[in-house]
Amino acid sequence: PDVSVIETINPLENTIIPEDQTFKDLGYEDQTMGLFGENYFSYVFYASPDQAASQGAYMDLVLSHSDLLDFEQTGVTVILNDEVVGGLQLTEESPSIERINLVPGVLRRGINRLEVISDIVPYFTCYSSDILSTWVTVSETSIVHLPVSENKLDIGKNINLRDFPYMFLDSR
Repeated sequence: PDVSVIETINPLENTIIPEDQTFKDLGYEDQTMGLFGENYFSYVFYASPDQAASQGAYMDLVLSHSDLLDFEQTGVTVILNDEVVGGLQLTEESPSIERINLVPGVLRRGINRLEVISDIVPYFTCYSSDILSTWVTVSETSIVHLPVSENKLDIGKNINLRDFPYMFLDSR
């Protein structure tokens, strides 16, 4: 019978990833959330094993928004790999830069998914869905900062199929 041995599933593992990457560097342009209610954007980025094990990662989210929002009820939630890492209440200041510290242990080596969710509520209850009067824009200049530092978390050994069958025979 035919046999396929897969040596690795993360070929970018030895690639050097810069500490600071803008959303534009990751291939994303400005994205505007517009309609009344919940809006959602998703971003994908890669973290090397050294970056995933380091502490001090953060994201500077650059936001601008309409002045016609109800700032008491409109907010932004940031989710990294299915875990909430930050929540922001918008203020009248626009544009604004909001720093969100990425919780150690949530950042994964390899591919990470960052989600930005906004619940947009207009200031006036006479909202017309035909007019784009309430909006929040996530700027392409937002930064994901992934340092490589001496303060590292133990996230386990990186075992892959290149070690087969010895991975089952050796004690690690």
